[in-house]
Amino acid sequence: MEAERLIESGRSALAGSRGVPAVMAEAWQAQALARAVGGRLARCGPAELRAEA
Repeated sequence: MEAERLIESGRSALAGSRGVPAVMAEAWQAQALARAVGGRLARCGPAELRAEA
């Protein structure tokens, strides 16, 4: 599944990060991805997920 691949990729990037700036960059990217997915679910997702998204 694509979502699982993205999660694993982010997890690996965080584990390999060296120093605070790299960790912060990965955290910002994860937040941006979560916002994008949540926005997509809010607009186009199943009715039961729209309120939570």
